[in-house]
Amino acid sequence: MKSHLSRHVKMALLLFACLIPCFLSAQTRAPAILKTNEPVKIDGDLSEKIWKRARRYPIAWIIGGAQHGKLSNSVPGYIQFCWDAHYLYIAYQVKDVNLVNVPSQDRRGPKDNPRTSLVKVRGNLPVDFISLFIALGDDHFSWQLDHNASNHLNDFFVLLPPREWYLAQSTLAEKNGLILARSLFIRDEQVID
Repeated sequence: MKSHLSRHVKMALLLFACLIPCFLSAQTRAPAILKTNEPVKIDGDLSEKIWKRARRYPIAWIIGGAQHGKLSNSVPGYIQFCWDAHYLYIAYQVKDVNLVNVPSQDRRGPKDNPRTSLVKVRGNLPVDFISLFIALGDDHFSWQLDHNASNHLNDFFVLLPPREWYLAQSTLAEKNGLILARSLFIRDEQVID
């Protein structure tokens, strides 16, 4: 059986997959995620049945400043997950009264559907964005996705090869051994068997 995945579904998946600050250690248990057989609308409206049933996880980590890396006393938002036969969906809500979204001059992605990247640092001024780290149970591979409220996106394939891998000795590896790949993307209009 073949199914045709539209560009909008892929972009929406990518959008929602970018929206969580998550600092989970390897010992942290992964959240339970509900499966749905019904189509998930990607429209910002979280009144669908699946979102009413999905558990809300608080987003409460502080980034930057003297309290960096600590849990906030107030919860500025939450995140929810669900999945179907093809996609992981992530919905979130964040409360911020002073949003600062800064686009970069960089555009990435397929030639017919590029996205503007976001600026993560602007001197000493705060910039607002959310980072999502997706790991699928392998200690060597993960994705980092950064997103802001203006729909600017950065995505990185993160590779941490063991020292015995040739890549670990290559010029691609940073001093800490990390390899970040920024130009990877899923082609639009893919047919899945």
